[in-house]
Amino acid sequence: MSEMLKFCYLSLILMLLSCGAKEDKKNEIDQTPKEVKVQREIKTAEKTILFFGNSLTAGMGLEVEQAFPALIQNKLDSLSVF
Repeated sequence: MSEMLKFCYLSLILMLLSCGAKEDKKNEIDQTPKEVKVQREIKTAEKTILFFGNSLTAGMGLEVEQAFPALIQNKLDSLSVF
């Protein structure tokens, strides 16, 4: 019984000692230069839409203006706030 109690105390002490390391890692992450943060924000502003399909989805055999990608692009452009 006393061995079990010692094991519980030891595991409790190890858990408490391991909890303090997260604050140091947070400070290291926040020390990135502002330029890097701005570049990351610019890169995430662009969105990509991916359509799975076949030659019909790509618009094979149609005029470029009548193809599905062009129709979607026109619709997105009309919804644009910019």
